[in-house]
Amino acid sequence: YLMSGDKIGGKEAVEMGLASFIVPEDDQLLPRAIEIASTLAAGAPLAVAASKLAVNAYLRSISATVFPLAARAQEETMGSNDHQEAIAAFQEKRAPHFTGK
Repeated sequence: YLMSGDKIGGKEAVEMGLASFIVPEDDQLLPRAIEIASTLAAGAPLAVAASKLAVNAYLRSISATVFPLAARAQEETMGSNDHQEAIAAFQEKRAPHFTGK
């Protein structure tokens, strides 16, 4: 999905572990969010805080490596002929013809 640009639906996101569940109707979203928040609020405060600290520390550690790589890749690709071709193809509602340049 990342390299193909294909969209990921709710079912696929759950299957891939990107989402925990699907809320089938819009009017079910807020009640489900309140249910999750209530579960978290009922948890042991020290354990919840420790888990949050660990996850945030992990994300900070990988972002120090990943963000500069992503920024460099974005800078390189956005200045390419292929990027201009992608924009033109989108605007003209046609398939792009990429050259790798």
